[in-house]
Amino acid sequence: MVARGHGPHASERGAMHSPAPRALALRTTSAIYPGNAEHISAVRADLRALLADCPMADDVILCASELAANAALHSDSRQPGGTFTVRTMISPGHYVRIDVEDQGGLWEPAVSNPDRHHGLDILCALARDWDIEDDQVNRTVWAVFDWASVVTVSRHSQGSRRWTVVVDGGQLRKLRRQHGLARKELAGRAGISLHTLSRLERQQNASCRTRTVARLAAVLGEEPSSIAPGIGEHTH
Repeated sequence: MVARGHGPHASERGAMHSPAPRALALRTTSAIYPGNAEHISAVRADLRALLADCPMADDVILCASELAANAALHSDSRQPGGTFTVRTMISPGHYVRIDVEDQGGLWEPAVSNPDRHHGLDILCALARDWDIEDDQVNRTVWAVFDWASVVTVSRHSQGSRRWTVVVDGGQLRKLRRQHGLARKELAGRAGISLHTLSRLERQQNASCRTRTVARLAAVLGEEPSSIAPGIGEHTH
């Protein structure tokens, strides 16, 4: 991994005339990773250290991990010698922005993994805003996350965005069992309480936050809409 400063923002920091408290200063980083799946864990570890003071760190890291997986597995970054870049912009108390840049090409998942847009579905559920920028050479997916959970409207939403969704408890229970996970194990890996998961599975139309659905879907390797059908109406 090679780390470097994010040039454009370095000049912004230099333009500040009055010193700001260190904890509130804008922080930017950029790191390059080899384009293979073995380094996705390094992305998570690096972001965990950078976001130690962020209450939404788990959401940011989950999405960044999904985007890094897309870059490492499905773009031209997976070719010999390929790399992908992860940039972060952290404004403590305000927002976190993550950019994942790959080396372009078509996103073509393996035949055994038909959920091409799985990572983007999770991004839709958790990020305040996001987009894909493609210049035919490199492709960048960026996402912005509020420092704390707030109700907001994304330009990718149609109408008013719902931050709570209805979960199909029977389907959630069925998928958990198909993946061979005990209820306690799924709850732990998704970062939710056992009580919450039990409630979601027990009730046919229980409501929960979109981020909870996204975390459960990520652990199960499923699209969020597979356990909360209505979420697709607000994330595509």
